[in-house]
Amino acid sequence: MLKSIPPDQKKAFGQHINALKNAVTEKVEQLLNSAQSNKTEQVEKTDLTKISEQVEIGSRHPISIIKNEIINIFSSIGFGISSGPEIEDDWHNFTALNLPEYHPARDMQDTFFIQTNPDILLRTHTSSVQVRYMEDHKPPIRTISPGRVFRNEAISARSHCLFHQIEGLYIDENVSFSDLRQTLMYFSKQMFGESKIRLRPSYFPFTEPSAEVDIYWGLKTESDYRITKGTGWLEVLGCGMVDPNVFENCGIDSCKYSGFAFGYVLTLLEGASKDEVLIERYLERTYKAVKRLVYIAKDLDLITSLEVGELQLEYEIFDIISAIEGIFEMLEIKAEQKKISLNFDKPYPPTQVYADKERIQQAITNLLYNSIKYGRIKGSTEVCVEEYAKGKIIIKISDNGEGIKEQDISRIFERFYRVERSRSRKEGGSGLGLSIVKHIVEAHEEEIFVNTTYGVGTEFSFTLEKAKPTKIIQNQISQIIKP
Repeated sequence: MLKSIPPDQKKAFGQHINALKNAVTEKVEQLLNSAQSNKTEQVEKTDLTKISEQVEIGSRHPISIIKNEIINIFSSIGFGISSGPEIEDDWHNFTALNLPEYHPARDMQDTFFIQTNPDILLRTHTSSVQVRYMEDHKPPIRTISPGRVFRNEAISARSHCLFHQIEGLYIDENVSFSDLRQTLMYFSKQMFGESKIRLRPSYFPFTEPSAEVDIYWGLKTESDYRITKGTGWLEVLGCGMVDPNVFENCGIDSCKYSGFAFGYVLTLLEGASKDEVLIERYLERTYKAVKRLVYIAKDLDLITSLEVGELQLEYEIFDIISAIEGIFEMLEIKAEQKKISLNFDKPYPPTQVYADKERIQQAITNLLYNSIKYGRIKGSTEVCVEEYAKGKIIIKISDNGEGIKEQDISRIFERFYRVERSRSRKEGGSGLGLSIVKHIVEAHEEEIFVNTTYGVGTEFSFTLEKAKPTKIIQNQISQIIKP
């Protein structure tokens, strides 16, 4: 370039180039100092005394899952949560709810008395919580009351004297039955999706008018006929407009305010609890949760063995291409379920490596499994093997999935760390897969890398030692002369 500069301009040109060089050098030093300063600040902000996040293992009980779903739905439209004692007096459990002494509706609930005169018993419904809430709060009131209740039922495989209930209460001026219906339609859509509901006239002592709510379950299978008794409709809750006497008992002006109440029994749906197919599904879910705990225990044992050096790697020479092809065959069905294409960019000739075959296969399987599990529907996962450095190769596993957010990258190899907790729980797994991969690679004294862009995809890669030609020949000879 300098050859093309006229002799009389070379001095000025050189000075200009030097000035640019000094400016660039100064800018680079500023950026390096700024990066080091930010790194120091991040280290200083790290609280080493902070309690680690609790690891969630196993599976919630179906009743807890349904309860939480109901709470979330009503919380989204402004309902709060209230609770009360499980041991109640007669007033809050019966009398205030328009159930005076000798009322026939008491017959099925006069159970589990702890003492008499005054009468104290285990509550038979969470309506007692609503009474206490009305006594302590002024309208407008919007609350749901989840809790355990007790009745004298015969204990069997299908019923118990203890069950779970959620009741809701809404009180304000000019509340009508139409408001109740719209609320229940919203709940039904959120809980069950697009489905029809119907309200059948019924009777409850503390609401007037009262209704039972049915949802259309359908009659597509034999199980549907059993659950709905051949009608296609399934009863899910009771509801009604709060009786004015209940308002007056709780100190609320019934001439000014009106309101509605509703209640759910959180057992397996009535009828469904007697269905053998649904019971079998529940048992299968429990079995999967137990099996997952076994996987976690095995994975933790493996990581611990790798960390303390107790697990001896069994080095051997093997064809990494054949090993990857075998893993592809094993995961093909899993990929087809999400319509993910598996692609393998095979090098030629086949590549021999020197490593613990079983552990390397486990590392590649974990990376491929994660790529499929968190990949996009109709996405793709690709594996390629390339030359890396003298005597080494690099195995790359990439996908066009969601990618990993920048704040999560530094922690993805931690035990049980979840990039997206809700999605991870849904997908399952032990939460130890990437941690195991890192420990296996480092036990081989190799390197592991991650390159990701959120919204674009992720590439995991790690290096491996190629088998030396002399070792390959020795291995082939030993295979030939093996007795």
